Amino acid sequence: MKINAKYVCALLALFSVKHISCDSLPCDFIDSINITDGMRDVLGNIVHNNILYKPKYYRTIDYDYEDFSTKKFVNEYIRGCPCAVRLCVRMCCPQGTVMYDYQCLPTVNKLEVLVNTTLFNVQRNFEVVDLTENSMYGFLYGKPCESVYELNRADDIWSFARVSEKVVSSGISKRVSELHVICRLFVFFFSIPAGMLLSVPFLLVTFFVYACIPELRNMHGKSLMCYVLGLAAGYTVLSLVQMGLFEGSSLHCKVSGYLVYFWFMVSFFWLNVMSFDIYWTFR
Repeated sequence: MKINAKYVCALLALFSVKHISCDSLPCDFIDSINITDGMRDVLGNIVHNNILYKPKYYRTIDYDYEDFSTKKFVNEYIRGCPCAVRLCVRMCCPQGTVMYDYQCLPTVNKLEVLVNTTLFNVQRNFEVVDLTENSMYGFLYGKPCESVYELNRADDIWSFARVSEKVVSSGISKRVSELHVICRLFVFFFSIPAGMLLSVPFLLVTFFVYACIPELRNMHGKSLMCYVLGLAAGYTVLSLVQMGLFEGSSLHCKVSGYLVYFWFMVSFFWLNVMSFDIYWTFR
Protein backbone atom coordinates (compact mmCIF):
# COMPACT_ATOMS: atom_id res chain seq x y z
CA MET A 1 0.00 0.00 0.00
CA LYS A 2 1.46 3.30 -1.12
CA ILE A 3 1.06 6.42 0.96
CA ASN A 4 0.68 9.71 -0.87
CA ALA A 5 3.65 11.96 -0.08
CA LYS A 6 1.38 15.00 0.14
CA TYR A 7 -0.58 13.46 3.03
CA VAL A 8 2.63 12.57 4.82
CA CYS A 9 3.93 16.13 4.46
CA ALA A 10 0.60 17.53 5.63
CA LEU A 11 0.62 15.35 8.75
CA LEU A 12 4.20 16.33 9.52
CA ALA A 13 3.33 20.01 9.07
CA LEU A 14 0.32 19.74 11.39
CA PHE A 15 2.41 17.96 14.00
CA SER A 16 5.11 20.65 13.75
CA VAL A 17 2.59 23.48 14.08
CA LYS A 18 1.00 21.81 17.11
CA HIS A 19 4.42 21.27 18.67
CA ILE A 20 5.42 24.89 18.11
CA SER A 21 2.12 26.22 19.48
CA CYS A 22 2.64 24.16 22.64
CA ASP A 23 6.18 25.30 23.26
CA SER A 24 6.45 28.98 22.39
CA LEU A 25 5.39 31.23 25.23
CA PRO A 26 5.90 34.91 24.35
CA CYS A 27 7.70 35.36 27.70
CA ASP A 28 9.72 33.37 30.21
CA PHE A 29 7.75 30.66 31.97
CA ILE A 30 8.41 32.16 35.40
CA ASP A 31 6.84 35.41 34.15
CA SER A 32 3.60 33.71 33.07
CA ILE A 33 0.43 32.49 34.83
CA ASN A 34 -2.38 30.02 34.13
CA ILE A 35 -5.34 31.90 32.64
CA THR A 36 -7.38 28.90 31.49
CA ASP A 37 -10.37 29.98 33.61
CA GLY A 38 -10.44 33.44 32.02
CA MET A 39 -13.28 34.79 29.86
CA ARG A 40 -12.68 34.77 26.09
CA ASP A 41 -14.35 37.33 23.82
CA VAL A 42 -15.19 37.15 20.10
CA LEU A 43 -11.83 38.68 19.16
CA GLY A 44 -9.88 35.93 20.91
CA ASN A 45 -8.89 38.13 23.85
CA ILE A 46 -8.95 36.59 27.34
CA VAL A 47 -9.85 38.53 30.48
CA HIS A 48 -8.35 37.05 33.66
CA ASN A 49 -8.29 38.85 37.02
CA ASN A 50 -9.31 42.07 35.25
CA ILE A 51 -6.32 41.85 32.90
CA LEU A 52 -6.96 41.71 29.16
CA TYR A 53 -4.67 39.33 27.26
CA LYS A 54 -4.56 39.70 23.51
CA PRO A 55 -3.77 36.52 21.51
CA LYS A 56 -0.13 37.51 21.15
CA TYR A 57 0.27 37.54 24.94
CA TYR A 58 -0.87 33.97 25.68
CA ARG A 59 -0.32 30.45 24.39
CA THR A 60 -1.82 27.00 24.75
CA ILE A 61 0.90 24.75 26.15
CA ASP A 62 1.15 21.17 27.41
CA TYR A 63 3.84 21.41 30.08
CA ASP A 64 4.42 22.83 33.55
CA TYR A 65 7.31 23.20 35.99
CA GLU A 66 7.43 21.94 39.55
CA ASP A 67 9.08 24.56 41.75
CA PHE A 68 10.10 26.37 38.54
CA SER A 69 12.77 23.73 37.91
CA THR A 70 11.42 20.29 36.90
CA LYS A 71 9.52 20.17 33.62
CA LYS A 72 6.54 17.83 33.32
CA PHE A 73 3.96 17.29 30.59
CA VAL A 74 0.31 17.91 31.44
CA ASN A 75 -3.00 18.37 29.65
CA GLU A 76 -3.12 21.43 27.43
CA TYR A 77 -4.01 24.68 29.15
CA ILE A 78 -3.67 28.42 28.47
CA ARG A 79 -0.83 30.42 29.95
CA GLY A 80 -0.58 34.23 29.70
CA CYS A 81 2.13 36.83 30.18
CA PRO A 82 0.92 39.58 32.54
CA CYS A 83 4.31 41.31 32.43
CA ALA A 84 3.71 42.08 28.75
CA VAL A 85 0.47 43.86 29.64
CA ARG A 86 1.13 45.45 33.03
CA LEU A 87 3.95 46.23 35.43
CA CYS A 88 4.81 43.03 37.29
CA VAL A 89 4.89 42.39 41.03
CA ARG A 90 5.88 38.93 42.27
CA MET A 91 4.32 37.65 45.48
CA CYS A 92 6.18 34.97 47.44
CA CYS A 93 3.03 33.11 48.52
CA PRO A 94 0.37 31.51 46.28
CA GLN A 95 -2.75 33.47 45.49
CA GLY A 96 -5.18 33.65 48.42
CA THR A 97 -2.48 33.12 51.04
CA VAL A 98 -0.25 35.37 53.11
CA MET A 99 3.02 34.84 54.90
CA TYR A 100 2.74 34.43 58.65
CA ASP A 101 5.64 33.20 60.76
CA TYR A 102 7.50 32.44 57.50
CA GLN A 103 4.72 30.14 56.29
CA CYS A 104 2.14 30.74 53.56
CA LEU A 105 -1.28 30.41 55.19
CA PRO A 106 -4.78 30.83 53.70
CA THR A 107 -6.57 34.07 54.46
CA VAL A 108 -10.11 35.35 54.02
CA ASN A 109 -9.10 38.97 54.42
CA LYS A 110 -8.67 41.26 51.45
CA LEU A 111 -5.09 41.43 50.33
CA GLU A 112 -3.63 44.94 50.39
CA VAL A 113 -0.18 45.75 49.07
CA LEU A 114 0.55 49.33 50.12
CA VAL A 115 3.85 50.59 48.73
CA ASN A 116 5.57 53.76 47.71
CA THR A 117 5.66 54.39 43.98
CA THR A 118 7.62 57.06 42.18
CA LEU A 119 7.82 58.39 38.66
CA PHE A 120 11.46 59.38 39.16
CA ASN A 121 10.77 62.78 37.66
CA VAL A 122 12.58 65.99 38.50
CA GLN A 123 10.69 66.38 41.77
CA ARG A 124 10.96 62.58 42.48
CA ASN A 125 7.34 62.59 43.68
CA PHE A 126 6.24 59.60 45.76
CA GLU A 127 2.74 58.21 46.00
CA VAL A 128 1.46 55.45 48.28
CA VAL A 129 -0.90 53.12 46.38
CA ASP A 130 -2.55 49.77 46.91
CA LEU A 131 -1.20 47.73 44.03
CA THR A 132 -4.19 45.39 44.10
CA GLU A 133 -6.48 48.35 43.31
CA ASN A 134 -4.26 49.89 40.65
CA SER A 135 -4.83 48.81 37.05
CA MET A 136 -1.19 49.54 36.25
CA TYR A 137 0.09 46.46 38.09
CA GLY A 138 -0.27 42.71 37.68
CA PHE A 139 0.77 39.90 40.02
CA LEU A 140 2.87 36.76 39.71
CA TYR A 141 2.81 34.16 42.45
CA GLY A 142 5.43 31.79 43.82
CA LYS A 143 9.16 32.06 44.48
CA PRO A 144 11.32 31.28 41.43
CA CYS A 145 14.40 31.39 43.66
CA GLU A 146 15.48 30.49 47.17
CA SER A 147 17.60 33.57 47.93
CA VAL A 148 14.83 35.98 48.88
CA TYR A 149 14.44 37.97 52.04
CA GLU A 150 12.08 40.44 53.63
CA LEU A 151 12.95 44.10 53.98
CA ASN A 152 11.65 44.72 57.47
CA ARG A 153 14.08 47.12 59.09
CA ALA A 154 12.90 50.54 60.22
CA ASP A 155 15.29 52.31 57.85
CA ASP A 156 14.23 50.32 54.77
CA ILE A 157 12.69 53.12 52.72
CA TRP A 158 12.14 52.14 49.13
CA SER A 159 9.69 52.43 46.28
CA PHE A 160 8.41 50.94 43.05
CA ALA A 161 9.49 52.78 39.93
CA ARG A 162 6.92 53.32 37.19
CA VAL A 163 9.37 53.87 34.37
CA SER A 164 9.47 50.69 32.27
CA GLU A 165 7.61 47.54 31.32
CA LYS A 166 8.54 45.91 34.63
CA VAL A 167 8.50 47.19 38.16
CA VAL A 168 11.89 48.02 39.63
CA SER A 169 11.30 47.17 43.26
CA SER A 170 13.23 48.51 46.18
CA GLY A 171 11.10 47.82 49.29
CA ILE A 172 7.84 47.99 51.27
CA SER A 173 7.08 51.21 53.08
CA LYS A 174 3.87 50.42 54.98
CA ARG A 175 2.87 47.19 56.66
CA VAL A 176 -0.64 45.79 57.00
CA SER A 177 -2.06 43.57 59.73
CA GLU A 178 -0.93 40.38 58.01
CA LEU A 179 2.53 40.07 56.56
CA HIS A 180 2.58 40.27 52.77
CA VAL A 181 6.06 39.67 51.44
CA ILE A 182 7.10 40.60 47.92
CA CYS A 183 9.97 38.57 46.52
CA ARG A 184 13.06 40.56 45.74
CA LEU A 185 15.89 38.70 44.06
CA PHE A 186 19.13 40.60 44.33
CA VAL A 187 22.38 38.66 44.18
CA PHE A 188 25.48 40.82 44.26
CA PHE A 189 28.70 38.93 43.80
CA PHE A 190 31.12 41.34 45.42
CA SER A 191 33.91 38.76 44.98
CA ILE A 192 33.87 39.34 41.21
CA PRO A 193 34.94 43.02 41.18
CA ALA A 194 37.20 42.41 44.20
CA GLY A 195 38.91 39.55 42.38
CA MET A 196 39.43 41.68 39.28
CA LEU A 197 40.91 44.51 41.34
CA LEU A 198 43.18 42.01 43.07
CA SER A 199 44.65 41.01 39.70
CA VAL A 200 45.39 44.61 38.66
CA PRO A 201 48.56 45.05 40.81
CA PHE A 202 50.07 41.87 39.37
CA LEU A 203 49.30 43.02 35.85
CA LEU A 204 50.99 46.35 36.60
CA VAL A 205 54.02 44.57 38.11
CA THR A 206 54.33 42.55 34.90
CA PHE A 207 54.15 45.77 32.87
CA PHE A 208 56.86 47.53 34.90
CA VAL A 209 59.17 44.48 34.88
CA TYR A 210 59.09 44.41 31.09
CA ALA A 211 59.47 48.19 30.98
CA CYS A 212 62.55 48.22 33.25
CA ILE A 213 64.52 45.35 31.70
CA PRO A 214 65.90 46.31 28.26
CA GLU A 215 66.33 42.68 27.18
CA LEU A 216 62.59 42.13 27.45
CA ARG A 217 61.62 45.13 25.36
CA ASN A 218 61.53 43.27 22.07
CA MET A 219 58.50 42.88 19.78
CA HIS A 220 56.88 40.20 21.94
CA GLY A 221 57.67 42.05 25.19
CA LYS A 222 56.16 45.33 23.99
CA SER A 223 53.04 43.51 22.79
CA LEU A 224 52.71 41.86 26.19
CA MET A 225 53.14 45.25 27.92
CA CYS A 226 50.31 46.75 25.87
CA TYR A 227 48.15 43.67 26.51
CA VAL A 228 48.50 43.67 30.32
CA LEU A 229 48.10 47.45 30.47
CA GLY A 230 44.79 47.19 28.56
CA LEU A 231 43.63 44.41 30.89
CA ALA A 232 44.61 46.41 34.00
CA ALA A 233 42.72 49.49 32.83
CA GLY A 234 39.68 47.47 31.71
CA TYR A 235 39.48 45.48 34.95
CA THR A 236 39.80 48.65 37.02
CA VAL A 237 36.96 50.48 35.29
CA LEU A 238 34.74 47.38 35.12
CA SER A 239 35.23 46.74 38.85
CA LEU A 240 34.21 50.30 39.68
CA VAL A 241 31.07 49.88 37.57
CA GLN A 242 30.13 46.54 39.15
CA MET A 243 30.57 47.96 42.64
CA GLY A 244 27.84 50.47 41.82
CA LEU A 245 29.91 53.63 42.15
CA PHE A 246 28.11 55.28 39.21
CA GLU A 247 24.38 55.88 38.78
CA GLY A 248 22.89 53.99 35.85
CA SER A 249 21.87 57.08 33.88
CA SER A 250 24.78 59.34 34.81
CA LEU A 251 27.44 60.61 32.43
CA HIS A 252 30.13 58.87 34.46
CA CYS A 253 28.42 55.51 33.95
CA LYS A 254 28.13 56.03 30.20
CA VAL A 255 31.75 57.12 29.90
CA SER A 256 32.91 54.17 32.00
CA GLY A 257 30.96 51.82 29.74
CA TYR A 258 32.79 53.11 26.66
CA LEU A 259 36.11 52.92 28.52
CA VAL A 260 35.51 49.29 29.48
CA TYR A 261 34.73 48.45 25.87
CA PHE A 262 37.76 50.39 24.58
CA TRP A 263 40.31 48.88 26.97
CA PHE A 264 39.15 45.32 26.44
CA MET A 265 39.22 45.82 22.68
CA VAL A 266 42.77 47.14 23.05
CA SER A 267 43.82 44.11 25.10
CA PHE A 268 42.31 41.65 22.62
CA PHE A 269 43.98 43.48 19.73
CA TRP A 270 47.41 43.12 21.33
CA LEU A 271 46.61 39.50 22.21
CA ASN A 272 46.12 38.91 18.48
CA VAL A 273 49.46 40.64 17.79
CA MET A 274 51.17 38.37 20.32
CA SER A 275 49.59 35.29 18.78
CA PHE A 276 50.71 36.29 15.30
CA ASP A 277 54.22 37.02 16.59
CA ILE A 278 54.41 33.54 18.17
CA TYR A 279 53.16 31.98 14.94
CA TRP A 280 55.65 33.96 12.85
CA THR A 281 58.50 32.93 15.17
CA PHE A 282 57.82 29.19 15.12
CA ARG A 283 56.49 28.69 11.61
